[in-house]
Amino acid sequence: MFLSRIHSQKGQATTYLVVFLIVSILFFLLNIANIGSRQIILFVLGACIFFFAFLKTPIAIGILIFSMLLSPELTLAQDPARAVVLRFDDIFIFIIFLAWLAKISVFRELGLLKKTVLNIPIRNYIFVCIFATVIGFFMGRQPSILRSFFYLLKYFEYYMLYFLVVNNIETEKETKIIVFLMIVVCFIVSCYAIYSHQLLGLRATAPFEGEQGEPNTLSGYLVVMMSLCMGLFFYQKTGKRLKICLLLTSAAAFMALLFSLSRGGWVSFVFMYIAMIVLAARHRISLVLTAVAVVLLLTVMPPPEVKERLSATFTPGHKTQTYKLMGRRLTIDESGSYRIASLKFGFQQLMDSPLFGHGVPTLALVDTQLTRIMMETGVLGLVFFGIILVRIVKTALHVLEKGRRTGDGFAHGLAVGYIAAFVGLIAHSFSAATFIIIRIMEPFWMLTAVIVSLPDMLVEKKEPETGDYSGT
Repeated sequence: MFLSRIHSQKGQATTYLVVFLIVSILFFLLNIANIGSRQIILFVLGACIFFFAFLKTPIAIGILIFSMLLSPELTLAQDPARAVVLRFDDIFIFIIFLAWLAKISVFRELGLLKKTVLNIPIRNYIFVCIFATVIGFFMGRQPSILRSFFYLLKYFEYYMLYFLVVNNIETEKETKIIVFLMIVVCFIVSCYAIYSHQLLGLRATAPFEGEQGEPNTLSGYLVVMMSLCMGLFFYQKTGKRLKICLLLTSAAAFMALLFSLSRGGWVSFVFMYIAMIVLAARHRISLVLTAVAVVLLLTVMPPPEVKERLSATFTPGHKTQTYKLMGRRLTIDESGSYRIASLKFGFQQLMDSPLFGHGVPTLALVDTQLTRIMMETGVLGLVFFGIILVRIVKTALHVLEKGRRTGDGFAHGLAVGYIAAFVGLIAHSFSAATFIIIRIMEPFWMLTAVIVSLPDMLVEKKEPETGDYSGT
């Protein structure tokens, strides 16, 4: 056995040496070809990640976790309308997925796809998206099939990530490592967002978001991660150090959320927090008292930019719209009124093609998820996408119940945080096309893969442990 282990180590060392030589040769050839340094770096990173993914897929997933929020953009082309850009994490997902497919084709005993509750709903929704787009192209509603192809690829990227992760998680320890790395990234992103606001005078945003930044995208991501940290803080049975880390990460994320000045993010946080109060029954008093204390503090000493942002929402101005609500006039600023108009336009477009919509992508600029789905895939797309969401919630509730019953604090806390985050994202989707935004959906679908994998890992116990696990 000892000799076989030495032989295995020698084999791995030889493999790594071969990989190093191949990458070095390719780097040299690219240099000779006078290709840009950024493209060379991307190619070398891609080659390394491909081989890592083939040999050690979990390591490649760990790299992907950091690249999801901490990787820059790569401009592929520029036209008068907009730049064609790819993030490094977009590329890494495809590379790791292809490496994984290559791996399972070589080692056939690994199998292709693990059976999960989401396989069929995801397959059906993908089919509807493709079918609606093909019909839209032949009906003249989609001017470019190539443009539609890349948009569809972007949509399906999240499901590729889900299948990649769910098929490579084997133990609960691996799920804990994934979640821990995601929390580390959240802390880094939150600190950067606070720095960008306090020292640079910008709205808080994530790294590498361009000149304008994407504060609303950051807010959706932070709501997910705060909910995750809160659920684990309440139910994970660990030492004080981890709880302090979770508390600090939540506090940093909350400050970053405030300074994002994203009203959609603030509203989604409120819905997430209410869901947390409902789910974490034993901690309701502490949650309510914390909420009261924070509200009082922000009322007495509100940050000037936060106060101005709130007051501007309902202050009449040259770019505001006035609506009648229950006999009263309500003035809403340009951003809010645009989303209301977008929703109305979506229903009008749905009437033109109610069953399959107009295909992917919608040619209008739409900032709400519901409107986008209606316009792109019609009622069928809305139904099949809804089925995916329902399956996700059912699975998370199952994990919550099983985690409580088995006394597994990690599973219990993760499920509580995940469900509350899901509620927050639904609220957020009324201010953005949340479920197609890469920096929100990559963490979300990675967590979804973890949630779906957990039920088979939880071991039943005759009696649940006492303490935080005696009730939700």
